[in-house]
Amino acid sequence: KGHGVEKSVYIQKGKIVFAASSDPDDRLGELLLTRGVITREQMEQASARVGTGKRLGTILVEMGFLPASDLPRWVMEQVKEIIFSLFSWGEGDFRFEPGPLPSGEVITLNIPSAEVFLTGLRRVQKWSVLRKGAGDIQIPYRLAPDFRQLLRNVRLEKEEESLLHLLESGCRTMEDAARHSSLTTLFVYQIFYAFRVLGVLLPTGDTPD
Repeated sequence: KGHGVEKSVYIQKGKIVFAASSDPDDRLGELLLTRGVITREQMEQASARVGTGKRLGTILVEMGFLPASDLPRWVMEQVKEIIFSLFSWGEGDFRFEPGPLPSGEVITLNIPSAEVFLTGLRRVQKWSVLRKGAGDIQIPYRLAPDFRQLLRNVRLEKEEESLLHLLESGCRTMEDAARHSSLTTLFVYQIFYAFRVLGVLLPTGDTPD
């Protein structure tokens, strides 16, 4: 909970399977509108019928504004966007509640948890968040022996692969990585943060000079 809204992430057997949000900007209609899938008029017409007990997505399909075959993909996109939005939060409260998943609502995300972290942290633009999570810019890190196994189901971008190759050449600090690559300092912070969370990067225990 933070920023005046509450977001929920549902986890089953260690995998993120669903997410929900009280933020109006996270609603399916807003997502479809910003992506240019529906018009403002179409959303308003469909929203007026939400009180009938049907979900907005179902109403959009029934009104012919959205192909039925496209609805699952956009619901999936909505869930991912809710999850990714959490990475930029600098503060908030959280609680863990064990129990059954909400029936009739859960969909299975078709992306590994490692990719969730990488994609989410790529979107973080706040230096305050990145500095806190990425660590000291001069602390040397090394790749975990099983780092490829940890990333086995992740689709890496070419910039991430180039950073991995640089790290394979020896222990590197974020300062080294930014200096010896063509990557921006912001990107290096993002990926160091993600790789640390995933256990791909481990501190060497050495003291910075």
